[in-house]
Amino acid sequence: MTRIKNILVGIDLSQADRLVASEISAANRHALDKALWLAKHASAKLTFISALELSAHTQHMIEEDPRNFTDVDNNAMSVLDEFVAQAKAENIAAESRLAYGPAWEEIINEVLKGDYDLVIVGTRNLSSVRRLLMGSTAMKLIRYCPCPVWVTKPDSETDTTSILVATDLSKIGASAVKVAAVMAIAEEAELHVLHAVEFPMERHLRFAQVVQEEIDKYRKESQEEAEEGIKKQLECEEVAALDQPPQVHFSTSLPETAIFEAIENHNIDLVVMGTVARGGLTRWLIGNTAERILPELPCSVLAVKPDDFKCPIKPE
Repeated sequence: MTRIKNILVGIDLSQADRLVASEISAANRHALDKALWLAKHASAKLTFISALELSAHTQHMIEEDPRNFTDVDNNAMSVLDEFVAQAKAENIAAESRLAYGPAWEEIINEVLKGDYDLVIVGTRNLSSVRRLLMGSTAMKLIRYCPCPVWVTKPDSETDTTSILVATDLSKIGASAVKVAAVMAIAEEAELHVLHAVEFPMERHLRFAQVVQEEIDKYRKESQEEAEEGIKKQLECEEVAALDQPPQVHFSTSLPETAIFEAIENHNIDLVVMGTVARGGLTRWLIGNTAERILPELPCSVLAVKPDDFKCPIKPE
């Protein structure tokens, strides 16, 4: 992802019991506005996609009389055509897709078929319990979509002026730094780089009654290793292309706490994070930082997959 050229925008046209509503939700409107803003500044192409997930009752009605679905289909395409027209009015290349099935699956199918650099979707704040029981399109995209996924929040700012990338100094952390730098360039935004320094051996040392001087030495060495790790991750062409060097922050808080503190202290509009999809029960019990904090974030989040990520969805 050296440049943002093609953006896929997921739009949910349904509201309450209506498959296609005349007005889209605030969350989807914000995602649309964000996509238009970014595409214009990055000279990127937009593709709007909406998936209609039909209930058993609706499928039965269509089987009884196919004309029952004609108006729904036409209305959906009409709304999507309006988005395309809006984009073209701003000199943005755009097209649309209408699919049938679960939104997250259809979006991923489109990503697998096309050459997309970024997916943008909107989301509402869901409680952790509801997320665990029901899941959401955004959460499933974060887990399974092979390209970066930008989840916008309806109460966040349209203009992105400050971006935070949280890195654990791993390979995926390095990828997140590169993506964040590309986004900062496209958005002409200030970039902040955050690392939560951990001291995994400190508890063991204290249990072994090691003197405080040795513990302090261990903490200092851990801090120095973290600083060297950040320095190496910033030695890439994406960061070098920034107009202003990133601001680097270290924290000794838990990663989740450090991220929320940085958001508040630096007025962050977008958080960029690496994410690792886990399978089976482990995923539900543990998850990862991106999944845990998404429902509570006051700003948008962009999730990045590892370079060797294998999408579990097979292209149609």
